[in-house]
Amino acid sequence: MSTNNLSAKHVAVIVTAALLTIAGIVTLGMFLREHGPGNMGNGFFAGAGLGIAALAIAWWRAVRHPGSATTLERGWTMTGDERDDAVLTRALAVVGICAVPMVAAATIILSVGGPLEPVLAMTNFALIAVFAVAFAVINRRN
Repeated sequence: MSTNNLSAKHVAVIVTAALLTIAGIVTLGMFLREHGPGNMGNGFFAGAGLGIAALAIAWWRAVRHPGSATTLERGWTMTGDERDDAVLTRALAVVGICAVPMVAAATIILSVGGPLEPVLAMTNFALIAVFAVAFAVINRRN
């Protein structure tokens, strides 16, 4: 019989992983503030904060109200069933397949003198858009 109660060892592992993640984010953000162009470190901190907040809200919704949580929330927080996991896995596979030609195109653009920061930003946003579209399509078809 399964239980939702975590042992002391599991809680320690979760807390340690969370603290190491936060330490890594702070270290990388401070590095970018010191050595990155413009205000890249501040943008990194803002994005990381929003990402952590979104993950915390998704986890809370998936654990406390699994019936009203979306497929993405249940899949991303690993609290879903086989269908949620399959949809997320397939969407991430589409991103992986598309990443190679998209990064190759970005490399070609940079090699012919394209501006570094906009090209990298567009590549990141394009990969996020591919994930969003792939997840929506796969979720709709299943």
